[in-house]
Amino acid sequence: MPSSPSVDASVYQKEFAWMAASREARLGAHLLLYAIAWLALVRGDAGICPNRLPHPLFIQRCPRRRLRLEGNPRMLPRGNSISLPIHVDLGAKGLNFERADIKFSGIEQAGQSFEGRVFLNNPEADLNTPATREHGYAGSFHVYGYGLWPGDIGTEPSERGAQQVTVRAPIEKVVIATEAVRAAASQSPEVVVTVVPVYFGQPPKSALDELTLQEIRIVIN
Repeated sequence: MPSSPSVDASVYQKEFAWMAASREARLGAHLLLYAIAWLALVRGDAGICPNRLPHPLFIQRCPRRRLRLEGNPRMLPRGNSISLPIHVDLGAKGLNFERADIKFSGIEQAGQSFEGRVFLNNPEADLNTPATREHGYAGSFHVYGYGLWPGDIGTEPSERGAQQVTVRAPIEKVVIATEAVRAAASQSPEVVVTVVPVYFGQPPKSALDELTLQEIRIVIN
């Protein structure tokens, strides 16, 4: 019988050692990339969307949109929020009304998701203001954005929304705030509504660049 060819075991040992080292190197590289991505998310660097969990090899950048407040020139940004004084017509019942709604119209949904925290008579409210009655907190609305708008596919991030002249996907949000409005209206018939837009996640990050808002109303029933 012909003899079987001899096998040099050292060749296989070297091959297995190289594969193991390569696997460890790839794992280390992925861990490093994930660490870089998380650091960017926490710091908010380079326009990385803070409400996304990106794969580090495919980090998506958010186009920085300029805050658009359409319709009422009194609705002005202040720090990380916007405020609008609204005259409340209580009607014949006065403060004994049954329900009060704060309605937000013309909110842009063609963007990222965020929470809108609503405060009354507290124009200084910001990301760190407690959501309590003592601080004028009236409730929150939530916008679940489309993310990348179909019309923006194939365009550069810096160009997205540059030619936009109106709200592409307008929605309305209603915050039922009966007791909060009653407390604010008891102080003055002019109630200051402040919206603090915040990205989902921790730590809280301002979503003011995502907010497009056409109108705020207080409706008494």
